[in-house]
Amino acid sequence: MTPPPAFRGSAIGTARGIALMVASIAVLAFGDVLIKGVSPAYPLVVLFFFRNVFACVPLAGTIWWPGLASVLRTRRLGTHVLRGTLSGITMAAYFTASARCR
Repeated sequence: MTPPPAFRGSAIGTARGIALMVASIAVLAFGDVLIKGVSPAYPLVVLFFFRNVFACVPLAGTIWWPGLASVLRTRRLGTHVLRGTLSGITMAAYFTASARCR
C-alpha cells in the first residue's frame, strides 16, 4: 500500500509511523501482561472468548460504515476461512504460552 502523497517521505509521515509502531508494541505488551495476570483466575477458553468479543466491537463498526462492506468483500472465501482458522489457532497457542510462562 502506497502512502498518500502528502505523507510520502515527509518527517510527519515518518514520525507518525514510528509512533504507531511504538503504540502497537505497547498494546501487545499490555495484552501479554493482562493475560499473564488474569490467567490463574480464569480458564484460557474464557480469556480467548472475551478477547474475541472485544475485538468484534470495532470490527462491527468498521463493517457497518457506509460503503466499506463492499471493499471488504472477498472472492476467495476458502482462503479467507483458512486464514481465520489459522489466526485463531495462533491466538490460542499465544494465550496458552503466555499463561504458562508466569
